[in-house]
Amino acid sequence: MSIRSFSLFLFLIILFSAQAHAVVVDKIAAVVNNEVILSSDIEKFEKSFSLRKELDPLFGFSQDLLASNFNRKKVLDFLVQEKLITQTFKVTDEEIEQEIQNIQNTNSLSRDDLISFLKTKGFVFSDYFDLLRIGLAKRALLDREIRTRVNINEDDIKNYYYNNFLKNSKAPIEYNVQMITISNSNYKSQKAAQDLAEDSLKAIKQGEVFAEVAKRVSDDSYAAAGGDLGYISSENLSEVLKNAVKKLKPGAISDLIKTPTGTIILKLVDFRSPDFKEVKEKRNQIQEILAKEEYRRQLELWAERTLNGAYVHIN
Repeated sequence: MSIRSFSLFLFLIILFSAQAHAVVVDKIAAVVNNEVILSSDIEKFEKSFSLRKELDPLFGFSQDLLASNFNRKKVLDFLVQEKLITQTFKVTDEEIEQEIQNIQNTNSLSRDDLISFLKTKGFVFSDYFDLLRIGLAKRALLDREIRTRVNINEDDIKNYYYNNFLKNSKAPIEYNVQMITISNSNYKSQKAAQDLAEDSLKAIKQGEVFAEVAKRVSDDSYAAAGGDLGYISSENLSEVLKNAVKKLKPGAISDLIKTPTGTIILKLVDFRSPDFKEVKEKRNQIQEILAKEEYRRQLELWAERTLNGAYVHIN
């Protein structure tokens, strides 16, 4: 064999040997503190979707992700948040094993039964183990940081009903309102009246009782009663007051309401309607909606706080 032929032969051996042992290199999609998220993790997300729905107690709060057809950026954002959760709430292998034992006992399954069942769904046991770790970390987040911050009261339910079912209906509404009136004509200048109105609103926002401020500064006939108008039909309110009170929920204070003769401050104490009997019928539905919204909001706030103290780099 000539030197040239031998060189070509050697080159072909090296070439085919390199191809036979070629390895696909996974890319780093993001770094979260000291851990990485790989491109393959994003691809695995779609494949693990059905199992995640079963094991992730927060998965129902990701409606935008569910509707995104596995948009890469949204999936990556989700995985970054997930990584922050698992880093904050550590779950040991022993805790995962105990949870698996509980699941097996509850469903009368052996370990082999569980492994066989996972195979029918296209998963291996290690997938289940890893996703269960994430699920337990998120459960810890819910129990320790989120659940105690979610408090839906009757006023929240009533206000939601008002804004989403009643406000645009033709049903009569009565508002229980407190009012402070500061008339320009009772002061040396319009500026003096305006300054008093601003100071009064500031005092209320700083914690002074609305009724006490009304008794001290209001110059209408309701002042002695702490500005309490009682229940008044929306039809008997001026357009200015009606528009202002519609923006409030029970307990809320309006901004300064300018009128041709002075300034008004309103507090909505309560409201009622003959249609409020439906509130009881829709109460559970409304509470569930509001709780889900608040859980989502608290989760976003937690993620924002945690991100501020973390190192996150997206490639």
